[in-house]
Amino acid sequence: MNPADLSTILDLPCDVVIDGKAFTLHQLHLSDFGAAEAHIRASRLNQFIELTKQSLMDPAVRSSTMARIMCERIDFGEVLMSPTGRTYLLYRSLRRGDPTLRLEDIGEMEEVTFRILSDLVDLITGIKEQPPGEGESVPLAGPCSLSPKARTPTGVGSSESSAPNST
Repeated sequence: MNPADLSTILDLPCDVVIDGKAFTLHQLHLSDFGAAEAHIRASRLNQFIELTKQSLMDPAVRSSTMARIMCERIDFGEVLMSPTGRTYLLYRSLRRGDPTLRLEDIGEMEEVTFRILSDLVDLITGIKEQPPGEGESVPLAGPCSLSPKARTPTGVGSSESSAPNST
């Protein structure tokens, strides 16, 4: 299967409007999943350092714990299901179309709840079989969908046309 076939199956790239700004969702590459694993590992290490920087921990214990964190296996499910992994995957997808986008920008987006984050990551990974239930939605501009079976051109789970096609 060539990449063009994959983008047809996943309906990517496609435009999405978040917090009134248009972005383009792009398909993920294998390197994006590896980068997400490294990001999760670095986040764990930074959290450990932050939590223990004021403690009187033995340097040998600190070093061995840091080594364990760095060598610990990151499960693929954690990349796909954790808020940290999902946020990073969305960042990698959106950044292909907007190189100025920062990871912090994703976390500051008011419209991106965990439900929306999950729906968007499911869209870019192709793992979502059915559209989300009624309720929250991010307006999609163009022929985006959660799967080839569930075309929702006006929004993820939305039945109303509220997506301005602005940049």
